[in-house]
Amino acid sequence: MANIPNNILELLKAQTTTKVLVTATKDAKPHAIVAGSIAAPTADTMIVGEILMKVSAKNLSENP
Repeated sequence: MANIPNNILELLKAQTTTKVLVTATKDAKPHAIVAGSIAAPTADTMIVGEILMKVSAKNLSENP
């Protein structure tokens, strides 16, 4: 897995940054949401607060 560049880590830390999560179905159809809680505790790990994101959670489960 690739490390997240430092400039992106800084954007993820900024509270004013609008964060978007894009997942894909098994047949590659994209699904995008604005996510209030996305963070990167380390350069190779991202976390997302999973509240009311049923489609995204399903996509991540079926298409990691």
